Amino acid sequence: MQFEIRTLRSHNRLLFKAWGHPTPEEVFACASAVIAALSKLRSGFDVLADLSGLASLPDACMPHIKRLQSSLVANEVGRVVRVCGPLPDVILKLERQSRAEGYTAHLATSVAEAEALLAAPAGR
Repeated sequence: MQFEIRTLRSHNRLLFKAWGHPTPEEVFACASAVIAALSKLRSGFDVLADLSGLASLPDACMPHIKRLQSSLVANEVGRVVRVCGPLPDVILKLERQSRAEGYTAHLATSVAEAEALLAAPAGR
């Protein structure tokens, strides 16, 4: 699995992209990098997660996803938008986990759609 992480301080936004076939070790490294990036943002930050390139998400990765999602909640995440790929089981698995952690994510079919959702005022 490969990933990219960017923070846009001017928009108080975390941009995250992951693709490939993740292993638990790769998800641990990715989650750790995302958690470290959160220190650059203020509470209420938005997240745009482009997961359209993920080819799988093994159950063995879920403890690391839970750690990441718990950190998002602890750091007072605002809105989350996930860009979906062709594998609905990956998105369903992530949505179940995020609901268990106390937040939900909007779903988008492209990064442009996700950015438009985040550009709209919250609550719309």
